[in-house]
Amino acid sequence: GYCTEFILQLHKSLDITLTDQTSNSATLNITPLEGAFRFEVYKFKVYINGTYVGEFKYLNGVTDVTTYALSNINVNDIKSIKLVASDRNDKEIYFIEELTK
Repeated sequence: GYCTEFILQLHKSLDITLTDQTSNSATLNITPLEGAFRFEVYKFKVYINGTYVGEFKYLNGVTDVTTYALSNINVNDIKSIKLVASDRNDKEIYFIEELTK
């Protein structure tokens, strides 16, 4: 049958970083996507240590959204941050990128 989930890894790394860290919050930053990916990826789902914490729409008009505020989280407890890119239908996974420390 037709598989609706696939992973494309032909993108430049998102270079996930955390800035503005406090005891219970941080800002997640990514590098903007390039080329057609900018318009294919509708949103990113954010997982911390494997748990879904929220999502953000990637494009605001034609402006890349490259930050996401993490709150109510102990930054020291973060072992992994995973971003899952999906389209408007929330079905297809374009790529998954994970930062572990």
